[in-house]
Amino acid sequence: MENIERGLEPIVYTIEELAAVLKIGKSKAYELSDLRDFPVKKVGRRKLVSRVGLEKWLLENNTF
Repeated sequence: MENIERGLEPIVYTIEELAAVLKIGKSKAYELSDLRDFPVKKVGRRKLVSRVGLEKWLLENNTF
């Protein structure tokens, strides 16, 4: 999260970082991560969201 605050974009986001980037709550970020077509990968117990996949998902799902 520190990198995001400094303006450096990571390749993947944690759920907490996703919530911060999208300016939504952590619960809503977890709800998004459970959607069938959402670009999330589980690594151990962590869920990671691809930055590029997120951008593509946002455009494809008409969220703008």
